[in-house]
Amino acid sequence: MLRLADKLSLARKYRPKVEGDYLGNTILLKKLNVLISKNTLPQTLLFYGERGTGKTTIAKLLAKKLLCENL
Repeated sequence: MLRLADKLSLARKYRPKVEGDYLGNTILLKKLNVLISKNTLPQTLLFYGERGTGKTTIAKLLAKKLLCENL
């Protein structure tokens, strides 16, 4: 019997769950952390780029951090 984790794509299955595991755009991650620490994060952010560049991953990590989930 297949579990849900077995049915997920590799990108979803192995997507980083914590900020420390993220290996993508570290400059963007640092800038977002500075904005969060200064409490000057804009109301709206737009992530754009080619498929597979980490837009959804960085958005999910940012949402976790802002919502204080599993810190």
